[in-house]
Amino acid sequence: MSAFNVDVRASTNDFISTSDYQLGFFSFPSLAIGGSNLQSVDVDIPAGISDGDYYIGMLVSTGDNEDNTANNKAYDPVVVTIATCLPDLTTAGAPIGDPNYGVPDGLVTGVDIQFYVNLWLIGCP
Repeated sequence: MSAFNVDVRASTNDFISTSDYQLGFFSFPSLAIGGSNLQSVDVDIPAGISDGDYYIGMLVSTGDNEDNTANNKAYDPVVVTIATCLPDLTTAGAPIGDPNYGVPDGLVTGVDIQFYVNLWLIGCP
């Protein structure tokens, strides 16, 4: 097989198609018949993708006239959850005056920042 392209997609079902969210597009050199090619690539989660569970899959395309295109699509059966995780920058429930929490003094200090970062890390659903 000559060079080939891999289109990585996120789908809400296990039928990967071009109508799913595109995460990346990669080109690779030729591959022998019956051969394999293990690659590790970085992909981007597109802005506007809805929160939810997704299958990550790929569509492979070549410029060749292939006899068998049935193996040109695949997906990982492990579902990935995408969740928008916005920090809740409130001090609800925090003991006032405790140095381990944000200090309501009108100043932003390292203690305040650490407090909000910790809230965000533990508060994301």
